[in-house]
Amino acid sequence: MRKPTKMFFLLLLSICYSQDIIDPFSQPNDSTLAWYGSGDVDGDNDVDWDDYSLMTSIQNDMSDLNGDGIPSTAEDQHILSDYLNGIIAHLPSQWNKLPTRQERIDWLDKMLAIDQTDTMTYNSPSWICNDYAFETKVVFAGFNKADVGDNDLPPKYGIGGNGRFNIPVYYSTLSIPGVTFHGRNSINVDNIAGDPYAYIHPDQQENGPLNDLFVLGENWNPPIGSTVKIFNITQIGDFDGNYYPLYGDKLIEFVMDSTENLQVQYLNPNLLISRPTVATEEESSMPESFCLTSIYPNPTNSQVNIKFTLPHDDNVSIEVFDINGRLVQSINLGIKEQGNHKVSWNAHSVSSGIYHVVLRNEQRVFDTRKVVVLK
Repeated sequence: MRKPTKMFFLLLLSICYSQDIIDPFSQPNDSTLAWYGSGDVDGDNDVDWDDYSLMTSIQNDMSDLNGDGIPSTAEDQHILSDYLNGIIAHLPSQWNKLPTRQERIDWLDKMLAIDQTDTMTYNSPSWICNDYAFETKVVFAGFNKADVGDNDLPPKYGIGGNGRFNIPVYYSTLSIPGVTFHGRNSINVDNIAGDPYAYIHPDQQENGPLNDLFVLGENWNPPIGSTVKIFNITQIGDFDGNYYPLYGDKLIEFVMDSTENLQVQYLNPNLLISRPTVATEEESSMPESFCLTSIYPNPTNSQVNIKFTLPHDDNVSIEVFDINGRLVQSINLGIKEQGNHKVSWNAHSVSSGIYHVVLRNEQRVFDTRKVVVLK
């Protein structure tokens, strides 16, 4: 049995919800790793040592793990190595697993610096604030084209980067009494308390590109009496040939009160108001899979620690093969109890190269991982 991908536990989390639940905390595309900084360099929907090896020759969105806009750097490789070796629990792009508000804001800031929505020319009356906000939603959260009547997005919107950043962006409006009505975006960066949202605000000009596209976030306070409404947009409307997003489910509504505090006026009954806890393989107390969970240090020049989990008591062994498929060592572990285990393999006796570590039982169920020996 092959081990589950790291997104498996996110899928487990999502299928526990009813279809009516609205989760503003989690990455919208949890069945694919084809998004910025995911580490899936080879595009096989798994993050492993093959991706680490390919970072010396492949540069793509998935290989920019630190989010500096330059893929496959030495720092990117170092981050991926630490992740695969279990030294760090998550990658900077794994929105669901980022433990703090500041980490989420920091990654969002980096993706906004890479995003090109703010370079698009403002073309009145075809493009207004709603358009910029919707284009940002498309690029960050992705848009299911099957939800649109003609099975495609209108040509005025660029869909080449559909879901590129995989961050749960929503559409929002700002109403300032007697002054303006403005479309923009909202991203949940905290639990529903105080000001849980950071805002992407398109500051457009009449005859040029956007001045900027930036996160207002922590220090932003609209005038007293202003109203902020956040919506889930799934449809496009056609108004005399101009296509604009239609309001979907209203998630939340804030009003700035006389004490300059945002007060919640409405919460959608299906809206999650606190961030779900996302388990990792190592955190699971009841293993559901027969799998190797980590091999470290990797690369190595001496002893290797091998961690694995068993869904039930089992008679298992660890086997090590070279790149040509020759068995170089077999470690018979006997019957091990259900749960998490660790054993060591001494690589002193083998030469430099790539080796396959195989966890196997008597029923020939197995899982395998690569280890690189450097001397």
